[in-house]
Amino acid sequence: MERRNINRGFKQLRVWNDAIDLYVLTCKLLTNFPFELKKTVANCIDSSHSISRNIAEGYSRQSIKEYLRFLYIALGSSGEYHSCLISFLKQIKFQKKILNN
Repeated sequence: MERRNINRGFKQLRVWNDAIDLYVLTCKLLTNFPFELKKTVANCIDSSHSISRNIAEGYSRQSIKEYLRFLYIALGSSGEYHSCLISFLKQIKFQKKILNN
């Protein structure tokens, strides 16, 4: 039986593909972080994955209003991801400073 109206057009969106690439890169970069940062690492990976999921879910909704709502949620996840990266950078600088003193 052939299924109709399967909305998978989000796979053609550049922003969705970039979000998937960001998730893959994040997983590769953060898998070897120390155990003490595992919760923060998991949060960073989740927020990067949330970006593509919200883009896809919004695209699959019935109205432009719903689509825009999910894009705003994806934007919020992007901010969360950015915040995680900044905290990692500060932590690394802090550790280097302590080791050098």
